[in-house]
Amino acid sequence: MENTLHVVFEGNHIDRDVFLSEKFIRVLRKFLEEPTVEDDQYLVFVMLAKEIVKNIYDHADGKGEATFIKNSDSLSFEIKDYGTVEYDLVALQGGGSTKHTSYNRGIGLCRMIPDMADVLGINLHTDCTKGFTYTGEWMYKK
Repeated sequence: MENTLHVVFEGNHIDRDVFLSEKFIRVLRKFLEEPTVEDDQYLVFVMLAKEIVKNIYDHADGKGEATFIKNSDSLSFEIKDYGTVEYDLVALQGGGSTKHTSYNRGIGLCRMIPDMADVLGINLHTDCTKGFTYTGEWMYKK
């Protein structure tokens, strides 16, 4: 379908920047190529999706998928990793990541993802019963 984008992430065996920029962001931007909202909101949405997908790369061995469905005034999405473990979201948000690296400080899950969703008015649902699944709908036309 022309109004649906489905991306499957097959592992983090490639460079992180290539994974994010070439395999995801470029494809998402092409799908959203005609933003019907102010540029800053469009960029915030791309940053939100990128932050979630970065977590797939960093914490789920780069395995997962994302689906976006464009409607005339909204964009529905589901982004999930293929994790098999149940997580306590409240505990993780309070303590940050346990996998700190030079590029990973644990603030994405705690602050960035919820804050960007709030800025866009997205009621973001995070299911942690089997890995992480984020679902929401962005009403880009008011």
